[in-house]
Amino acid sequence: MKFNNTRQQERSSGKAKPYLSNGENGANFWRLIISFAIIAFLVTAATSYFMYWFFMRNGEIFGFKNYNQLGPMYPLPEFVVNLSDPNWPRYIRLKVILEVKNKKVLKEVEDRGPQIRDKVISVIRDKTVKDIQSSQGFEDLRGELKREIDSIIGTDKINNLYFDGFVIQ
Repeated sequence: MKFNNTRQQERSSGKAKPYLSNGENGANFWRLIISFAIIAFLVTAATSYFMYWFFMRNGEIFGFKNYNQLGPMYPLPEFVVNLSDPNWPRYIRLKVILEVKNKKVLKEVEDRGPQIRDKVISVIRDKTVKDIQSSQGFEDLRGELKREIDSIIGTDKINNLYFDGFVIQ
């Protein structure tokens, strides 16, 4: 019996079939592709979860801060204080708002209100108009007030210090 091609020879000889056009090998190919797609999806999902958990969890690991979330606020009463200007009497009127870490610190700030008010007045009384007129002087005053208040209630309990009103006359 003469065969026309090698496929006919393989079919009749009973040898193992190395490939099939649309049969079993085609199904294996698609199973392999789907398996790789599922594995790739699982690796991507696991990596995304790990990245979120490790880097974005409120920034706790690397000290990142979420600036969109404000802490509790404590407005101090308005201050009217004479400045130490040698030329003529000048005074400043300002309103300070403290942003604290949590409600426990807020309670402590409320309890120590008179001490905080005294420190703010003491710091401002030693300033001149020239000291606080520029934007750098303004930021220096903010930093100095924050440090002085931290010395009363403890370091790193105040997130920020805001000026609600600031008038020099």
